[in-house]
Amino acid sequence: MKQFLYVCLICAVIYAAGCLFGTGVFAAYTDSLLLSAGNGLPAVSAATVFEGFGLSLMAVSFLAPAVLAFYCIRKRFTGPRTAAYIVCSLVSWFVLLPAGSMLTASSAQYVNTESHTVPAVTEGYLRRFDGAIVYYSHISADGRGDGIVIRAPHEGASFAPSVQILDAVQAVSGNPLPFSDVLIQRSVSRPGLLDAMQRAGAELFRAARAAGSGGWASWLTFASIFIPLLALPCVGYLSRWPLLSVVYMTFGFVLVCAVNILITAPASVLTITQSAFLEHLLLSATPLVHILINVCMSMLFVLSGIVSSFLHTEAVLE
Repeated sequence: MKQFLYVCLICAVIYAAGCLFGTGVFAAYTDSLLLSAGNGLPAVSAATVFEGFGLSLMAVSFLAPAVLAFYCIRKRFTGPRTAAYIVCSLVSWFVLLPAGSMLTASSAQYVNTESHTVPAVTEGYLRRFDGAIVYYSHISADGRGDGIVIRAPHEGASFAPSVQILDAVQAVSGNPLPFSDVLIQRSVSRPGLLDAMQRAGAELFRAARAAGSGGWASWLTFASIFIPLLALPCVGYLSRWPLLSVVYMTFGFVLVCAVNILITAPASVLTITQSAFLEHLLLSATPLVHILINVCMSMLFVLSGIVSSFLHTEAVLE
């Protein structure tokens, strides 16, 4: 019983740390979208924190069982630890994950109704806009400013760059959507791996929301992804080294997510492969095939754990 409660406590710590970190990162990134050069960072709104907490809860609910499995495989699974892992996984996927989705959906109305003041483009900075350099010497409170526009000569032309004087025109930031200022857009950049992870997570969450609104059959088809994820710790027994076990389990987790993304969102891979055969194969996958694929992966994980347990059996000292 002590091991069961201790594993549940570890899971609660994972949730608290993950939600706190995710909400902070989301709030900081959202504020950076409203930031403009020369202005201070805007205050974090309650709607932003609410939305960030909902998204963080969804992400942590999906990832927490895998992180908990890393801990349990390091300590070796016992009966109480296995029971705690199963209970925490089921609660995460079938209680907290839908709750996070509901929080995220309900936060949209607060984000839309709450007034956000987007900082005006500040004066005294050079910005690129439509292939030209724009400089504002003065910007009024209504967003209209005075300045100049410098355009480079056309290719092959010998005349000097053209200079256009702006007078009381609408100030522009260079269309750096979703950022407010093109200068901030060039300063705040995310690594490519993080972008790939965000796209993969967005596809899974989109599929989860579509399955939730599509009825029980659609939801059960998507929920079959949790069958191989529940058997993920079996992959950890392929090695007696805890670090290598974590590597195997990470590979299995990525494999399960990638296969389900390809089935639920084939367009995401078609933009990379441009394969007509793969398009036909993915689009022809029925819900029953989707479930069978996840069941087969879970059986493969369990079988690998059983075989490796016999291969790595050590002599018991009397």
